[in-house]
Amino acid sequence: MAKTGLVVPPESPEPLAAALERLIRDPELRRRLGAAGERRVRSEFDHHSSVRQLVGLFESEWRRSP
Repeated sequence: MAKTGLVVPPESPEPLAAALERLIRDPELRRRLGAAGERRVRSEFDHHSSVRQLVGLFESEWRRSP
């Protein structure tokens, strides 16, 4: 069962079209997947954490440069 989205094989237009049609025809599924996806992004992809990771990467590169 889909939790945060629908998965289709890459470079496969037919399954992609079928997934899009399913979402178009099922507003409750769209709502549920959208809400679940938003919850996941908010809980697992904190911008503060991303900024800390970038700072660490930049600082390590600055230390290595002459």
